[in-house]
Amino acid sequence: MDKQNIETLYPLAPLQQAFLWHSLQASTQAGLLHMRCTLHGELDATLLQQAWEFVISRHPTLRASVHWESIKQPLQVVARNVSLPWTEFDWRELAAPQQAVADFLAQDRDRSFDLTQAPITRITLIRLTDTDYELVWSCHHLMLDGWSGALILNQVFDHYEALRQGHPPTPTPAPTYQTYLRWLKQQDEAAAASFWKKALEGFETPTPLPVGIQGTGNREQETERKQDSEVRSQKSEVKSQKSEANPPPSTPHPPIAPSPHPSLTLSPQTTTHIQTFLRSHHLTLSTLIQGVWALILHAYSGANDTLFGTTVSGRQGDLPGVEAIAGLLINVLPVRVQIATEQTAVEWLQALQTQQAATSQYAYASPAQIQSWSQVQGRLFDSLLVIENYPLRATDSERSLRVDNIQSGIVSTYGLTVIVKPGAALTLSIIAEEERFAEAGLTALLEQLQGMLQAIADNPKQTIRAIVPHSPFPIPHSPSQADSSPVTTPNLNREHLAGHFFTPNNPLELQLTQIWESVLGVRPLSVEASFFAMGGDSLLAVQLFNQMQQQLNCTLPLATLFQAPNVRQFAALLSQDEPVSQWSSLVPIQTNGARPPLFFHGGSADALTWAEFSHRLGPDQPFYALQRPDLDGSDVTHTTVEALATACITEMRMVQPQGPYLVGGH
Repeated sequence: MDKQNIETLYPLAPLQQAFLWHSLQASTQAGLLHMRCTLHGELDATLLQQAWEFVISRHPTLRASVHWESIKQPLQVVARNVSLPWTEFDWRELAAPQQAVADFLAQDRDRSFDLTQAPITRITLIRLTDTDYELVWSCHHLMLDGWSGALILNQVFDHYEALRQGHPPTPTPAPTYQTYLRWLKQQDEAAAASFWKKALEGFETPTPLPVGIQGTGNREQETERKQDSEVRSQKSEVKSQKSEANPPPSTPHPPIAPSPHPSLTLSPQTTTHIQTFLRSHHLTLSTLIQGVWALILHAYSGANDTLFGTTVSGRQGDLPGVEAIAGLLINVLPVRVQIATEQTAVEWLQALQTQQAATSQYAYASPAQIQSWSQVQGRLFDSLLVIENYPLRATDSERSLRVDNIQSGIVSTYGLTVIVKPGAALTLSIIAEEERFAEAGLTALLEQLQGMLQAIADNPKQTIRAIVPHSPFPIPHSPSQADSSPVTTPNLNREHLAGHFFTPNNPLELQLTQIWESVLGVRPLSVEASFFAMGGDSLLAVQLFNQMQQQLNCTLPLATLFQAPNVRQFAALLSQDEPVSQWSSLVPIQTNGARPPLFFHGGSADALTWAEFSHRLGPDQPFYALQRPDLDGSDVTHTTVEALATACITEMRMVQPQGPYLVGGH
């Protein structure tokens, strides 16, 4: 980036770091957000683009890029000026414009963002009829949350109306994401640690997901569906917005095809009935949904002490102007719910709401911190609740455009994510890991959720026991699930390791082993077992490095896991006098496989950048990244290309003494 174009730079928030790690481990589009809405009315596309450009100029978050190479801590760099990626399509003449939109969304998900180039966003305006448009806003979740998305869209439409009336928008002061980061740094970590340790005390086993709906999806049908979609897309004749052809008369069209995730919309009457119940007992929708989900988990697992996650806005009232900040402010917090079967539903929910009010005071703690303060081995929970209560003005009589069919495009890395969208008709939907859950089972689960919501609203004074009988849902049993006790993932032990178990040789290896066991939930842990082979993911990696920093006072980048993926190698790295500056340029990312190894030089990029590339090559392709030895910030040791190449060849021959060699680069 041109240094003259840099406005400011600042570190990432904890949740942003988790998203960055996940994106680099999988693919950038793993965090892609598709925020969409349908526009109705006489639209001036040029003015709409100008409104977008003005709003982007007001919010530093929308002009930021993320950088992690050659620095010890990832940073976001805000550019003074950026060019907005803007695309227009005119699909009025297509026979099936809705299918074309669905195909476009599928293709757009495969267009990953370069996180180091601002803006990490793009806008597509699709004309469907003379007065109907689909607006697709693609961005990365690392930069924005749902509240911020609604905030941005409101401002875009407001400024569009001002431009239509001949009133150029005037800049007004607005708080920035940097303000939030400073506030976050000032919070009392000790007080949060004390609260969460007490809140999670005694909880040691993650609540299992509903076993009754697990199944294997039809992968052949899904592959066939995707292939058909690609063929249809290739056959679609996409015409530019600037086409001079006369369009056909405007005709009504049905809503755009919904998200592939199962969803269920309650009737307006049922929604009103539930809202009346909530108002009369001074309860929030969030409390009701949390209670019902806890009862679902209880019914399937038999556990009376349940734990799951929920998203919170992160917009605490003691930060002035927080409602107007654009950025990733949301947080993911654990919700622990005790099932009191003899209490009435309304009493139980009121107690749960009081509990959550106390939690809100410490909602600033990061997921990694909370995990470290708990007694749970491995991941704290695997199901998440999201209430999409965003401040988006979908209908406004003062606007020339009518906005509807609003979709947030939420992404999730959890096994099950339940999304609740308030409104005149309450909508429930589920995002789930395809390989673990059958779609029919997820649909049935949504129906069970709806049934329990209605049961509580119909008779709030009945007991919890009456709402959830002992066997409310069909639960298939297998030899490992013969009783109703919670199902846990077995830890690796000496038998599983088939004789390849190695114990610590020194105090440092022992201390590291204890930390890795605590984070991964693997007991006992072999010091030569790979972090990734034991189920290590992005969130666990952040937790691991946080704990090692606290207990061992070591500050290393996450990419170290590729150079030292097990305890023995990590201990050896830490034992060096200069563990960072003496790193090898050769980073083993994938060491298994029968094929000749591929040595890949990534230019100035950190080896972590090529993890997904290695994964795409398959499990039988050994892959070694070659990175500059000065990426950690140390002095440059090789001043010529020849010297650097000689060092790389020396390290390649340590892995493969004889040729021929496979060498690649970027």
